[in-house]
Amino acid sequence: LPAMTIGELADKAIGESRERVRVALSSLDGSIQPVSGVLPAGLCAAERSQRLICPAENGPEAAWGGDIDILAAGSLTELLNHLRGTQLLSPVKPGMLTTPPSGPDMADLR
Repeated sequence: LPAMTIGELADKAIGESRERVRVALSSLDGSIQPVSGVLPAGLCAAERSQRLICPAENGPEAAWGGDIDILAAGSLTELLNHLRGTQLLSPVKPGMLTTPPSGPDMADLR
């Protein structure tokens, strides 16, 4: 099986390529990992009237981008099942991050 991006998998699952923005990082076990930069991607998708595919943890952040159709999945299996119509993902509402971002904390600077 050739390596494919999340967008290519989604296009193959529904048999067509629609205009959508894809922001995600998948791991070897098929889970979709959170990424940074989802809000700007949501704003861009809204400006272009495109759909957005992003990790489930980033969905509430992306929803602040405007009135856009967001697919926020926790795994590739969930995303493909949604696109095939066998398991529907819940609509995403704007909200705060469920887990704080990891990395350096500005409070640690002296």
